[in-house]
Amino acid sequence: MPRRHAFTMIELLVVIAIIATLAGLLIPTTTLIKKKINDVKCSNNLRQVATATIAFRSDKDDAFPSSLTDLFTGAAGLSLKGLESKLLVCPRDQSKGATTTMNRGGPLTPTLTNLHELGCSYLYQCSGKTLNAEEKRWFFFETYGWQPPANPPRPAVPARTSSEWGNDLDATSITWAHGKRNQQQIGNAVGTDPDIRGDPFPSSFFPIISCFWHNQWNTSNIRTDRKVVSVSWDGNIFWHIPFWEHQINDNIPLP
Repeated sequence: MPRRHAFTMIELLVVIAIIATLAGLLIPTTTLIKKKINDVKCSNNLRQVATATIAFRSDKDDAFPSSLTDLFTGAAGLSLKGLESKLLVCPRDQSKGATTTMNRGGPLTPTLTNLHELGCSYLYQCSGKTLNAEEKRWFFFETYGWQPPANPPRPAVPARTSSEWGNDLDATSITWAHGKRNQQQIGNAVGTDPDIRGDPFPSSFFPIISCFWHNQWNTSNIRTDRKVVSVSWDGNIFWHIPFWEHQINDNIPLP
């Protein structure tokens, strides 16, 4: 009778060790690839929603939709109805748009929960939500117009009247869309004087819709890591630090 050859205990342990080593090398790579795929999916979602927003504005005299979910109604005429759960949810968002802080908890303040839309993973910064008193100070000056300081010389910014905003700035109808439009055109405060403004922000790097689900947040990386993906005023996708204003213009200090 021929002798049967079987694995010895040592040979079996060697095979198990080789398999464990290969698994240890492949699993992190697979996880990283999956994360990168989800990053691409999220960027594609933002691009499609931005395209719908631009189409909406072209039909509404450049007015932004009041909310992102407005793009998915039949009245919008964009043939997106029924796609909310796909286009408005980041693949990294396990809550599927139910978490009001949108992964901005911890060191970031404010959490901007008033801009949260149920079922949406993204922060929509040009919404129709009314600005409160503090938020108005972020975006507007005490007067309707602004003239740049003489030193350094800059082109004059045309004054705005209350009719151009649709109402007086003290009224309750001034929205985030109004505020962000003002910020894009005139810039941020430079230094401690709120009446001294910087240059207008480039439309290709001015975020209107942002996703914060792609990295862990902590106090050590909040000012340094480009962990937010956004779509800009004119549909450009870009990554930036949470304080994107400083990334675009380093004259604007970090908080």
